Amino acid sequence: MTWRPVDLKPLAIVMVGKPARGKTFTAGRIDRYTRWLGYASKLFNVGEYRRQRLGVGQHHSFFDFANEEGRRALEGVAVEAVDDLVAWIASGGEVAVLDATNGTRERRTWVRERMEAAGLRVVFIEIVCEDAAWIERNVRNTKLYSPDYAGRDAEEAVRDFTARIEHYSRSYESVEEDEGSFIRITDKGQKIELSHIDGFLPGRLVAFLTHLHDSARTIYLTRHGESEDNRVGRIGGDSSLTATGRAYADRLAAYLADQIPAAAPLNVWHSSLRRTIETARPL
Repeated sequence: MTWRPVDLKPLAIVMVGKPARGKTFTAGRIDRYTRWLGYASKLFNVGEYRRQRLGVGQHHSFFDFANEEGRRALEGVAVEAVDDLVAWIASGGEVAVLDATNGTRERRTWVRERMEAAGLRVVFIEIVCEDAAWIERNVRNTKLYSPDYAGRDAEEAVRDFTARIEHYSRSYESVEEDEGSFIRITDKGQKIELSHIDGFLPGRLVAFLTHLHDSARTIYLTRHGESEDNRVGRIGGDSSLTATGRAYADRLAAYLADQIPAAAPLNVWHSSLRRTIETARPL
């Protein structure tokens, strides 16, 4: 378990943002990170509540703010998710992540007041991105595999989800400074704004979010090739590679050339020791 101080109040991290901006990806990473820090953490995804309570495959018109029946149904599942979150914190939870659009000031005010009344500290994390190409790629890479679109034609699904985004966009209001603590991430980390952020865990979240990538990346880990010190069983030192070690370095480079497309970027990290520098050199 990683050491961390005991916070005086449990923390509620409330996601904010239009659909297909990376909220769910970010919420999942935050939940995993806070558990790694040693906190009792849990993720509450309102979309999952909707699918469990109302079924899957709703037409985009269901999410139109002018659709009173749809709005009441969505408000109902949001209330259930927040009630479950508060109950979980009361049972001993320390960090809760609420993954939902929370795109209006009215909704955020209700969420904050409900949680603060239960003794939670609230931090909003708003994800902002208007890069049309990135949004479409995100829709195609993630939303098309959602249970909402299982078995549906891909292009039809893209059109439906794009219309859903437009419904949310018409009523969307960005977080303002008088709403309390928030972290706003714009254009995949190109700009990060903070308001009323203090304390150990919120501060750690800022550093974590600053370095969070918006997509999966492959990391290869390797030992260095055999060194002269390895050959004679000596621990430590700063010797060069043996002929066997140099052959390993060449084989490693050939292997990665087969695994990684030629145009893909490759970052190589190594220590300042000769054996690691020489192992990395063919790369």
